[in-house]
Amino acid sequence: MSQDKVQKSGGKRASITEFSDDPLKDKIGSSLRKMYDEVVNEPIPTDFLKLLASADKTSSSDNESA
Repeated sequence: MSQDKVQKSGGKRASITEFSDDPLKDKIGSSLRKMYDEVVNEPIPTDFLKLLASADKTSSSDNESA
């Protein structure tokens, strides 16, 4: 938070509405969206897919014996 915002608010922290006008909010939001998109679009590791397949086999064999 910038020093002038603290001074305008009488030494208190700026309110949420003051922050919503801050361009930093847009930059943070854009960065988070970019990071999320990168993670979502990453390929699933082969080891993890094998682990899931193994868990599915174990789960289906447990259900058949019940």
